[in-house]
Amino acid sequence: MIFCVLSAVCTFAQDEEIDVRGRIVDDTGTPAIGAAVMLKGAANVGAVTDVDGKFSLTAPRGGGPSDYLFRV
Repeated sequence: MIFCVLSAVCTFAQDEEIDVRGRIVDDTGTPAIGAAVMLKGAANVGAVTDVDGKFSLTAPRGGGPSDYLFRV
């Protein structure tokens, strides 16, 4: 089963951190319940999706959206 990030909304929290929220679903639109979402290269930054496939985490600020790679 392939998972994809349907949407991710980034809002700036502090000067050095960014809040990342999104929803993980499979190719039929079914939420991925309990999926682990980790920031690549940062073992201590991650979250688990809820019953709606939603997650929220705080990550170190990078240079731009392309600097973030999340593993599901």
